[in-house]
Amino acid sequence: YENNNILNSCIYYVPKSIKFFLKIFQDISHFNKLDTTVYPILEKYLISLAPLNQKVGTIFLQMPIDFSPKYWNRVVYFIESCPKKYRLAIALRHTDWFHNSSLANELYALLEMHQIANVLLNIAGRRDLMHMRLTNDEAFIRFVGANYPRD
Repeated sequence: YENNNILNSCIYYVPKSIKFFLKIFQDISHFNKLDTTVYPILEKYLISLAPLNQKVGTIFLQMPIDFSPKYWNRVVYFIESCPKKYRLAIALRHTDWFHNSSLANELYALLEMHQIANVLLNIAGRRDLMHMRLTNDEAFIRFVGANYPRD
């Protein structure tokens, strides 16, 4: 994100109808798990997207598998604090987010209130994450079929 020359090239050579769906850095999601230290990193990341302007599609936040509901407050704070300039999609991959229907419904309501896409996951060999709840007008689907023969 520090080299805007690459972004400027993307803007020039890519057809107008193409949008970029960018993934948020692991510094934010995996290494710091949305703790309070991530906000300066997120701000710098979002500023770096400025040259793309209208070419930015939905920004994708994928949380690590061990990011469980014990981090609920971090999710709420992140969602409420995240600038609304870009659309956002969140992938929560720990099964406890979805196996407790009360918690899942609370999560879906939070995402719906903020118009954030719940990433629909199809991970090879993992049928425990087959949740199919849309939380905004976008079906953001992540297919991961690596190294699993049946899939």
